[in-house]
Amino acid sequence: MVQTKTVNAASQWQYSFTNLPKTDQGKAITYTISEAPVANYTTKINGYNITNTHVSQPATTTVSGQKTWSDTNNQAGQRPDSIKVNLLANGKVVQTKTVTATNQWQYHFTNLPKTDDQGKAIVYTVSEDPVTNYATKINGYNITNTFVTTPPTKPTTTTVAGHKTWIDGADQFQQRPTSIQVNLLANGQVVQTKTVTAQNNWQYEFTNLPKVDQAGQTIAYTISENYVPYYQTDINGYNITNTYILVPPTKPITATVSGNKIWQDQGNAANQRPDAITIHLLANGRVIKSKQVTAADNWHYEFSNLPLKQGNQTIVYTVSEDKVPHYTSQVDGSDVINTYVPTTPVQPSQPQVPQKPDVPQQPDVPTTPTDPNQPLLPITPSDPQPGTATTPGASTTTGTVPTESKHHLIPVSTETITGSSKQLLPQTGEDHSWSKGLSILGFVLLFSALGIVSYKKLKVK
Repeated sequence: MVQTKTVNAASQWQYSFTNLPKTDQGKAITYTISEAPVANYTTKINGYNITNTHVSQPATTTVSGQKTWSDTNNQAGQRPDSIKVNLLANGKVVQTKTVTATNQWQYHFTNLPKTDDQGKAIVYTVSEDPVTNYATKINGYNITNTFVTTPPTKPTTTTVAGHKTWIDGADQFQQRPTSIQVNLLANGQVVQTKTVTAQNNWQYEFTNLPKVDQAGQTIAYTISENYVPYYQTDINGYNITNTYILVPPTKPITATVSGNKIWQDQGNAANQRPDAITIHLLANGRVIKSKQVTAADNWHYEFSNLPLKQGNQTIVYTVSEDKVPHYTSQVDGSDVINTYVPTTPVQPSQPQVPQKPDVPQQPDVPTTPTDPNQPLLPITPSDPQPGTATTPGASTTTGTVPTESKHHLIPVSTETITGSSKQLLPQTGEDHSWSKGLSILGFVLLFSALGIVSYKKLKVK
């Protein structure tokens, strides 16, 4: 559609579209016209001319009726506030009306075509949605409802009611509490609890209780009472008697399940930790209590005053947790550990620059060994004297020059050279070649001295 015009009698029902391009990218444009639907007319187009032919409207009709109640002016109090009346065309529901006392229980369906598309007459009827405790009779388009007295249907629910009796000398010892807690059990499981006081004459009632479970099995209802100090409890059917005793019975032993929520998420580094979690307490695998745990209570939870046994069987308590997004859950005893599982890699933190290493200390300069003492040279006598010389020993060698000679008197010259047969090990970094050299020099001097003495002895002879 490229243009639209409004045509009327002032233009003698003529129209024109001018200055229209003939081609589009070299291709001829084909122009056509159309007309918006005209009520009660058919449209026929021939080229650019339009012919409208009037179509006569089908004849219409109205269906009206009246609701009549036959119930002795609602004596049984069962008349409803409203009813539903359906209009059927050839057996099919085409309209529905809500009818009340406000419109005197009358109803009207108007502008109904008398014939269908094939020109055949349409048959209209009415019906009514069922009304409890009433029989329905239709006469033409009028409806009569008659109250039906029928025996009551056997109820599918039941009631448990009882009363508390105190045997305590009209509260002689002033230990009677101001209220008690009575529990209703269905097949051994607590389903309701009521607080009972003197204001309701210590009576209690549980109503609208289903008689059977989902499997069609009859439900066994019993009652119990929370512990009352200084009183002995006896239950007979649904009635409870509390008798005062001078020595209070031992309070039943109960259990407590407590634990902590442990977050392994680097102090919520990814900011995904929720504000609260839900912890469930399970008794023998069945959820019996739930708690919402938050940081306000340091992520700690506790379920207290839990019975240890059910009958003669010890109750096994466990905990579970509702799924926490972005975290895995692991139950360790009664503690719940949540470990963060990142969906995207966490940007590593900037590594720390290592501190400048300490400058190593300069090693000590080895000390220079002191020069050894110069060995004493033997004194050469002016004249050889007869005598003896001893052979050097392993550790100490002593050379003795005789004091007398056949021809000359010479002074005594005694030389002692001391050395160790054990070689000393050099110290680290010490050059021990000088030690070896001194040892060799000492032996050379010793043998030289002996040679000189021997030579002089021979010369004297």
